[in-house]
Amino acid sequence: MEKMVYICCKTNNTKTIAKMLTILKEQHPECCFFSPLIAFSYLDQLDRDYVVEHYLFALAHCDEIWTFGKSSNSQDCRVEQLFAERYKIPMIDMGVMN
Repeated sequence: MEKMVYICCKTNNTKTIAKMLTILKEQHPECCFFSPLIAFSYLDQLDRDYVVEHYLFALAHCDEIWTFGKSSNSQDCRVEQLFAERYKIPMIDMGVMN
């Protein structure tokens, strides 16, 4: 793998995210994709700030963050984007994914 890519998208539907990751993996086999919504789904019932701390810890270990247009405009996504900007993690807007 050439790089670890953090996926930032608004949906909480893990089936939708899994489908998206499958498509991305086919298009970009050199990448290892990380979805915090799938990886940390077991934390859903906990305090939101605690969950976001986990997201940001994982993001700090990724090479890039990929966002998906307007679907990346949630409050959590904005926190992730600001973190990436602050720590100079390259951010790529992938547009809208069908």
